[in-house]
Amino acid sequence: MTNITENIEFTDNGKKVIIPRELWDEIVEALEDYGLLKAMEEAESSPLLTKEEALRYLEEPDK
Repeated sequence: MTNITENIEFTDNGKKVIIPRELWDEIVEALEDYGLLKAMEEAESSPLLTKEEALRYLEEPDK
């Protein structure tokens, strides 16, 4: 993992931060993993459907 304090630059007005691409990629991956985890946790409380029930559900018009 990249050293977070390494090669980070702040602009004079304090509104922009320049970070290395490798660190940016690590941040994006962590956010995607977090989002996936939250979706998986939410799905755990959803009812399980049979294949036929799922297909019927998908064919229903939006309400």
